[in-house]
Amino acid sequence: MPFKPGQCGNPGGRPKADVRVKELARAHTEQAIQTLVDALSNERTSVAAAVALLDRGWGKPAQAITGEDGGAVLTESRVTYDLSSLNDLELAQLSTLAEKVNASTPAN
Repeated sequence: MPFKPGQCGNPGGRPKADVRVKELARAHTEQAIQTLVDALSNERTSVAAAVALLDRGWGKPAQAITGEDGGAVLTESRVTYDLSSLNDLELAQLSTLAEKVNASTPAN
C-alpha cells in the first residue's frame, strides 16, 4: 500500500535497539583496532586485517561504475505528467524546451 502525501514511511523512527548495538560496539573500538593491529603479524590474517584497518581509517576506495565498454552507464527514466492544467502559452514553452532537449541528446 503506497504512502499518502505527507505520511511518514517509518512513523516510529529507527528502532532503539540499533542505537544500543552501535553504542556497545563503539565501546570496544580501541580493543578491536588493537586486535586488527595484532593480526597484521599473523600470516593468515594479515591481509584481511590490513584491509579492515585501511577501510576504517581512510574509507573504502571509490569504485567507478562503467558500462561494458568502460564508458558511462546510461539510464533512461520516464515520468508521466498531467498537462491538462497548462494554458496554450505554457504548452508552447514546454514544447520548445522539449525540442531543445531532444536536439541536444545524442542518438544511440
